[in-house]
Amino acid sequence: MHRVNSFRLFVLSCLVLVLIVVFPGWAAEQAFILDGTLWQDLSYDARITYVKGVCNMADFECQIGGAGRGFCVAKMLVEELKAKAVGDVVKDIDQYYQENPEKIKTSVLEVMVRRATKLCPPEPTK
Repeated sequence: MHRVNSFRLFVLSCLVLVLIVVFPGWAAEQAFILDGTLWQDLSYDARITYVKGVCNMADFECQIGGAGRGFCVAKMLVEELKAKAVGDVVKDIDQYYQENPEKIKTSVLEVMVRRATKLCPPEPTK
């Protein structure tokens, strides 16, 4: 049960992060910044989700950046995904996990970057 809840929280955090990253591209280049006003209205779980999402994004950037400074994945995601419907991105992610049940531990962010964008090359085929 704990694993299922952790996985759901992780998936939710990634989706929240995607929405935060993608909406600025859709809203005439205006940045969306979560401030204290909105933060107060969030439930405890939503706050945890937001923090985990930001941490996951930072971790991903560090891992792909190697010894030097990582490139800005957030900006690239906005550019890649601004013309793509969020529902299509969700379908891509769902399809990946359905086709690759043995890779259930692969992060949603990695799946999204590989399947819904051209930022990273696709995984090698089996």
